Parts: sequence; C-alpha cells; structure tokens
Amino acid sequence: PISDLEADGALIGGALSINRFSVADLTGSAFSLSGIFSNLITRPEGEVNLRLVSNDLTGLARTAGVTLPLPGTQLGKTRIDARLLLANDALEAVIDSHFGGTNLKLNGAISGFAPGLVAPLEAKPEVKAHLSIVNPSLRKFAAQSGMTLNPDPMQEAACINLSVDIAGTY
Repeated sequence: PISDLEADGALIGGALSINRFSVADLTGSAFSLSGIFSNLITRPEGEVNLRLVSNDLTGLARTAGVTLPLPGTQLGKTRIDARLLLANDALEAVIDSHFGGTNLKLNGAISGFAPGLVAPLEAKPEVKAHLSIVNPSLRKFAAQSGMTLNPDPMQEAACINLSVDIAGTY
C-alpha cells in the first residue's frame, strides 16, 4: 500500500521540473525525488536527486519484484541518497547507501551511452567509477552477510574497508 503521496512539478518550454515527488509510506519505505530535465526531445540533460529510507526493504523489494541479496531485516535500516546528472553526453552518479552499519558509496560516470539520443551516434561507451564498502566492525559485517565470526577480543576492533576502481571503453 501507498500513503501520503505528494507531487509538485511543471513542464514549461520543454523543461520538466520536479520540485518534489514523495511517498511517505510505500510498503514500509519512504521515497522522495526532485530534479529538472531539459531538451527532452533533442538531447536530454538534467539532474535527479533521490532518497530512499526504510527500516526493512522486504516489502518494497517484493512490490518491485526484486530479489534482495539478503533478507531485508538482515540488511538493517537503509538509507540511499543518489544524485544523477545527465549532461555533456554522459551520466554521472553519486550514490551513498547505508545498510545497517555498512556504507556503500559509488561515484562514477558513463559517457557515450544511448547513441543518437544522449550521445552522438559514433560514441563508444566509456565507464569510470569508484566503489567503496566500509563497516567499522568486521564481525558485524559478517553477521549482516549471514556469516559468523568469533574473533579474539583483541581483534574485535577489526573493520572492513574495500575500494574498487572500474574503468573501460566498450
């Protein structure tokens, strides 16, 4: 079920402005979106800001037909903030996600995608991204992932901090 839906926006001179689109309760999760798009017919450009907050993603995942990698209760309280920018023939994304005590961040861009719509027809897709996963407790991260670790009390302070850089032309 959906409750407390708010929408405020306008389409003026080929630009779509979304001042606020929000749902206070979408099967147990809250969602909000704002942004602006221009040149919708020729070469779209714009920015979207998105926030999703949930104590348990199970209901939202079920409604969306998505299988979670872990049970929603195991993932924990969730907050996802995303900023997507479509400009200069590229899509840039900054996504900051918190699942329980785990923080997952993605910063990246893809250029040359959707040839003829977003990018020139001869464009080749290029991806550049940085992904990081951080949790101050390796034991809690393992438990969140469905594993059990029983570290020595001296090792309890171990954390997880993984980073990956991705780049390529396709």
